[in-house]
Amino acid sequence: MLMISGAILILLILSAFFSGSETALTAASKPLMHQLDTQGNRRAALVNRLQERKGPLLGAILIGNNLVNILASALATSVLIGLFGEAGIAYATAGSGPPLVRAPHWMSHLEYDWKSPIWRHTLEELSREHTLIRFDQRANGLSDWDVEDVSFEAFVADLSTVIDAAKLDRFPLLGISQGCAISIAYAVRNPGRVSHLILYGGFARGSEKRGSAASKDQAIAMRTLIQTGWGQENPAFRQMFTSSFLPGGSAEQWDWFNELQRVSVSPENAVRLRLANDNVDVTDLLAKVDIPTLVLHCKNDGIVPFSEGRRMAAMIPGARFVALEGDNHLILEDEPAWPEFVDEIRNFLAENE
Repeated sequence: MLMISGAILILLILSAFFSGSETALTAASKPLMHQLDTQGNRRAALVNRLQERKGPLLGAILIGNNLVNILASALATSVLIGLFGEAGIAYATAGSGPPLVRAPHWMSHLEYDWKSPIWRHTLEELSREHTLIRFDQRANGLSDWDVEDVSFEAFVADLSTVIDAAKLDRFPLLGISQGCAISIAYAVRNPGRVSHLILYGGFARGSEKRGSAASKDQAIAMRTLIQTGWGQENPAFRQMFTSSFLPGGSAEQWDWFNELQRVSVSPENAVRLRLANDNVDVTDLLAKVDIPTLVLHCKNDGIVPFSEGRRMAAMIPGARFVALEGDNHLILEDEPAWPEFVDEIRNFLAENE
């Protein structure tokens, strides 16, 4: 990295030299140079000889300057990729106060979520007394969709990259749905960084890791449906998918969630993300979580079984488990579980800050 940075510096100096040469060659006064040349000034004589061949020289200077700038840009890009990850992760902050980091999950969009009745109330609440740091998962939202590695390990690495970029020392970490497993892995692998964990609607093991043939078959069937239905922009499929996430949602909320699917992820990436999530298993890390942990889960969640949330909480030492009344995977502002969800998180954060 230091060698590349040194090379960039040298190239910038060369670029300045080429630019200065071009300016000197075009700005030199021909009458003045001729007068100085007749007086025996050797530098003026050299300038006059160069101006006689100004066309080819300017062409060579411009080509040299362009090549230097292109090479410097390419090297600078490699440095930035090395620092921030080639996945092109988009992250944002909102609010003020102590930091609160939200781990990534699929179907998020940094801009669209603020307009959506599905997410807006949650973002407003989380940023009310904290600086909320969140980002769109790779292959999703405003982050780069064209990435080779879509895996659980890549998700954890992206979380680490964003935390380092935000220059955070110690902070609470919130995981929602698949973000729970990512949060657990990061907390265990980075002792001392996470002050406490909030895990909502999540799981420690994906659908294909639950030891059930039916669960595995359902996961495979869902990916097949995503590939065919989502890929064909099939409204009937998206409506079926939406009703599983938000069975208690209104027509307006369903429309917003249908649109979220379209703007946040392509059909191909939806399948890749789902496959990665279906094969997650951080069960062996649960007993290693040694920080205050709050786990919340809706009793009739149609996406992640209630039993998976309860199992996750039971295997984390000292975790507090809160069972919420509700059918939706994402808690809506107008349902009874919302005030309890807010109070539990507020109290938990206040007790541990």
